[in-house]
Amino acid sequence: MANNSHQRKKKRSKTSKRHKQQEPAGPRRFS
Repeated sequence: MANNSHQRKKKRSKTSKRHKQQEPAGPRRFS
């Protein structure tokens, strides 16, 4: 179960990177 959580976090990181290029203030406020 812990491994599943880690993989899900990695997928979110990939989306955050894409959003960072379009909206750097978006993910930063969320973080």
